[in-house]
Amino acid sequence: MRTIIGQAIVIDKRDYKEADIKVLLSTDRFGHIYAIGPNAKKSKRRFTGGLNIFSLLEFSADRKGDSYILNESTLLNENETAFSGLNPFIAASSFTEIASRLYTLNNPDETAFYRLRFSLEHLFEQGNISLVYSFLKSSMIDTGEFPEFINCAVCQGNIGGRRILFNYFKGGVLCNECMKKDGRGESISHNLYRFMLSDEPETGTFPDNVIRQGIFLLERYLRFRLNVTFKSLQFI
Repeated sequence: MRTIIGQAIVIDKRDYKEADIKVLLSTDRFGHIYAIGPNAKKSKRRFTGGLNIFSLLEFSADRKGDSYILNESTLLNENETAFSGLNPFIAASSFTEIASRLYTLNNPDETAFYRLRFSLEHLFEQGNISLVYSFLKSSMIDTGEFPEFINCAVCQGNIGGRRILFNYFKGGVLCNECMKKDGRGESISHNLYRFMLSDEPETGTFPDNVIRQGIFLLERYLRFRLNVTFKSLQFI
């Protein structure tokens, strides 16, 4: 039986049988894994600090089939500090939901863990909506799902003109010529287009309503591409 030891962030939690808890963990060395905490509802000695969503843990677990059995865990950071403005639970939920949808299960990629850890820490320190957009965009880039905004998604030509069309089928914006051939898609404002082109938008550079438009555009694109929904993003 293989035993693994490392750090993890709890990104989903469900009751399992009478006293057990089943969690989805984003780990530092083993990707996303499902793990069962035997008697975790009652045992405070084995699972110090509990197995709460958003928590940063040190853990050990034994592999069993496609999942793991937790031996023990120790809480490192609860990530529960509240602040005014953006609802921290909703924003953190969006981080964990995005991570669970986009990063492959059991893929040993440290990027997902450290991006999620960094984003959660900053969220609970200085929560603002641009952090949600940045996490979504970075996760899509990591997994090769971010659409084309710099050039035409079909011919790689320049984007210009009075109308900017985002085509879900082609995977990005279209130039005027390609727009004439395939006019399907969604017109987006020039202000939203400038925002989507920005690398790391600083707080205050774009209004919150434009950032939300960017989040929802990417969410609709992922829904179209991957047939998945992100329930938490609806409340941002």
